[in-house]
Amino acid sequence: GFKQNRLAYTLALLSKETGGKLDLLYFWEKQSVPEPVMEYLLCLSDVVHDHITDLPTGVSLVPEWCKKEDCWKSLKAKKIRCRPPPEIKELTQTKRKGAKPRKSAGDEAIEWCVTRGSQAWMDLSSFLKQRNLMGGKQRSQAFNMGRTIGNDRTPSDKLSIPCKKIWEDATTMYDWSPDQETD
Repeated sequence: GFKQNRLAYTLALLSKETGGKLDLLYFWEKQSVPEPVMEYLLCLSDVVHDHITDLPTGVSLVPEWCKKEDCWKSLKAKKIRCRPPPEIKELTQTKRKGAKPRKSAGDEAIEWCVTRGSQAWMDLSSFLKQRNLMGGKQRSQAFNMGRTIGNDRTPSDKLSIPCKKIWEDATTMYDWSPDQETD
């Protein structure tokens, strides 16, 4: 029983034991788990099962115990007898070539917007305003992006994601380009 609790805690413990750097995409790409890694996972799962079913006084249900922070804290504090196999080191993101943590969509949008430069955003804002294109909100966002970058501040992802779309829409729908003269 308690499959969901056991699985959730086993994955969390695996992440803790490997420093959160295990490249899970590797398992998806290979569509298999190396036998020594599987044995390690099963060992961790047994530790988790023993822990979550050893209920403290006053707690009568495993799912109830698993929801308490003390359950996780006490598991983390235990000396885990399972030893990670040497193969684990080869499956960490720092060891596998090209397995770098992926940037979030927000981080990618921020980087994309910043590389365009402050002046290009100001030009885009003017272009849209002079031709009454898009909405006032979009024109304002483009202006704010230019101002933020111009003040040597990093824009938020909440501004960068829509601004990237505004830029892309302006170039495809209105044939705008950053080196274009504004009237």
